Order: sequence, then structure tokens, then C-alpha cells
Amino acid sequence: MAIIIPFTLLWWAWNILLAAAITVNAVMVTFGIGFDRDFATHPLLIAAFVVHLFDIPIRMRTGVLNDQTISTDMDAVLKQYLERWLLLDILATFPYEYFLTFSGNYGAARWFMLLKLLKMGRLHETIQIFRQNARSSYSMYAFFVTLFMLYFFLLHF
Repeated sequence: MAIIIPFTLLWWAWNILLAAAITVNAVMVTFGIGFDRDFATHPLLIAAFVVHLFDIPIRMRTGVLNDQTISTDMDAVLKQYLERWLLLDILATFPYEYFLTFSGNYGAARWFMLLKLLKMGRLHETIQIFRQNARSSYSMYAFFVTLFMLYFFLLHF
């Protein structure tokens, strides 16, 4: 199996798609909880769920940055992912709200949706990688994504 090399077109495209999915989760989950709305079956949240579901195996096959060098050793990639992100990705991706809604526990289902916001850490890490990479022509993109997320965060108040 091939390793996805960071800073390639595929890597950029996946991170942009993931940023969009995280944004959808951040907006719809907080709006749903704040205004007591059920968005569990909304098409955008379902699409974001699919993106997050595919993110786990993709991240297991994506090279990692170690001291300004890209490591493509499969063992190192898996070890770093298992140590840093696997548990958070599983907690943030598992569809608790569907199981709790079907069991009749609607109140808990709403609050378990907050676990989806754990993916914000992934967005933060990606933005930090954009900023640290001086060769990147996408550093302005990272700035605008941060600004966009801050804008949506401030809209909730």
C-alpha cells in the first residue's frame, strides 16, 4: 500500500475537504444543541460523517513531519497515529446520536454530539503544519481557514 506524502495535491485536497467537514460539524452541532434542533439526519452532517469515517484509514497511510523531514516509514506513521489521533478520531466519528436516539435517550444524544467537535484539534494541527512550512504557498489559505473558523465561532455568541 502506498503512503500519502504530505504537501502533495492529494494531501491538500483531503485536508480542504476535512476542514469543510469539521466546519459543518462545528456549525450544525452547536446550532442544534443551542436551539434544540435535531440535525442528526441532515445531509450535510451525513456527508461530514462519511468524510470523517474515511479520514481514519487515510490518516493511517499519510506520512508525518518529524523535525522538518517527512517520514514515510509505515511503522513510524502508524505508531504516531495510534499514539496521537486514533482514540480522538474514533470518539469524534462514532455516531452516538443515532444509537441513543433509537434507544429513546434524546437528551444524551444531543450532548454526545459534542464529541464531534474533537476533530477541531485535527484542523488546528493542519493549520499549524501550513504555518510551519515556509515553502508552502498555501499559508494564506491557512490564515483564511483560521479566520473563517473564528468567524463562525463568534457567530454563536
